[in-house]
Amino acid sequence: MRESQFALEEEFRGEGLTARIVDISSDPSNPSNVCLDLYQVAAQDAFSNAARYGSQPEFGA
Repeated sequence: MRESQFALEEEFRGEGLTARIVDISSDPSNPSNVCLDLYQVAAQDAFSNAARYGSQPEFGA
C-alpha cells in the first residue's frame, strides 16, 4: 500500500513539474530558464519512481 501511494505522489509530482517546464519554456524572459534542465531531470526522476513503485495491470491471465 505504501509503495502504491508513493507511486501516485511521484506521478503527481512529475505532472506538476511537467506543467512548470511548459510554463518556463513558453516565456523566454522567465528567470527559471537557467534551471530548466534541472526541472527536466526532476520530472524524469518522478516518473521513473512512479513506474518503479506503481502496480502495473496484468493482461491475458
